[in-house]
Amino acid sequence: MKRAVPLSLYVVLFCCLLCQTSIAGDRMSLGLFENKLRIGGDFYVRFETRSDYYTQDKRQVNDHGISSRQRLSLDFMPRNDMGFTFTMLRTIDGDDPHSYLFPYAYDHGADVQQAYLHLDRPMDLPFSLWAGRREIAYLNQRLIGHSYGWTNKPINFDGAGVVFDSRVVKVDVFYLNKVLRDLDEANSFNDDWFGKPSDMYGVWITLKDIPLVQKIEPYILINDDDNGNDSTTPGIRIYGKRGAFDYDINLTMQFGHKYVNGEKLERHAQAFYMDMGYTFDLFQKSRIALQYNYASGDDDPGDQSYDTFDQLYGCVHGKYGLMDFFSWQNMHDIYLYGNSSLFIKNLKMLCGAHFFWLDDTHDSWYNCYKKVQRNDPTGDPDSYVGSELDLLLTYSFLTNFKLTAFVGHFFAGSYVRDTGRDRDADYTYFQLEYQF
Repeated sequence: MKRAVPLSLYVVLFCCLLCQTSIAGDRMSLGLFENKLRIGGDFYVRFETRSDYYTQDKRQVNDHGISSRQRLSLDFMPRNDMGFTFTMLRTIDGDDPHSYLFPYAYDHGADVQQAYLHLDRPMDLPFSLWAGRREIAYLNQRLIGHSYGWTNKPINFDGAGVVFDSRVVKVDVFYLNKVLRDLDEANSFNDDWFGKPSDMYGVWITLKDIPLVQKIEPYILINDDDNGNDSTTPGIRIYGKRGAFDYDINLTMQFGHKYVNGEKLERHAQAFYMDMGYTFDLFQKSRIALQYNYASGDDDPGDQSYDTFDQLYGCVHGKYGLMDFFSWQNMHDIYLYGNSSLFIKNLKMLCGAHFFWLDDTHDSWYNCYKKVQRNDPTGDPDSYVGSELDLLLTYSFLTNFKLTAFVGHFFAGSYVRDTGRDRDADYTYFQLEYQF
């Protein structure tokens, strides 16, 4: 058993950070040398506990953990149109390995998280370029994400990109290679540059100021991994705001090939989401919204077609429930939620209710890390997995501190009862963060 990190270590780290200059994380708000060097970073400590989480072998397990992360970022800009961003990261997991429930909480010594060059409209041209290792996100992290702000070790990519940006259109063209993560405690992350698991090529277009809908984003992602699997993922997103009403609608298709039990299958999958909300003046500002999320599952594992949608490199914590029970594959999710600033200054609340079904019970139930959570290949279980209630509170104080508390409860549905142990599940965490 790994020896727990003593609480005194966290106290020492925290007190040291109190002595730092008060600046704001990766916003790089501390400027030196006539703002040619900008500095930012953060430190957090989090305690979380999960009870009665579901497993592939039909059990339910518990896990508890305390973890922390220290982060320092520098942005050196010798010219107004050229810079180099460099981020160091160190993480600490104070308990035993959490290979199933906490695959992000392993110890990791000081390491390079970001190191990339960026040219921002050089010579006043409408182009920007970047190259190196960085955190990056598309489609609100649903297809490509970094999970910064949640996981100890945010996902990062090696790659390069070119961005053309004008008044009416923005075009991103990029190549990405995800930095390989290894959950072995002795070698938590393999940080080889441009290694496995795959190469991704993307074109993401944003059409601005479109009448009636404001913005339209057509895109295409081409992913090719070292195991012979490949996918082409085209899609279109429409979003905007009209008065107090806002909307966000996306349709994604997926084609390619997938190896299953040594056989190469044709990939045919699709996904969709729709989010509609209304903001009104109550407790400063409040918003209520209704969201629907769908991703296809496979109806027959024995045919020549693979129909399960792959969320690629999405980081979906909070997208389909803060308890992390679902990824964007083989699912239906109806989500009713509200955000409010409440009546206390700097206190914000998110509360919501999810209702989950599987798209096809012949396929598996996948958690947010795309791992199988339950499976019954007979297809006999009922498709209703259950409902989740979430309550998240965040309180900002003393300029640079933020305290977060979350409580979630999952009410097991008929699918859970039909496939194994079926107690309700619970998740709670508390996090204190200091941005410096």
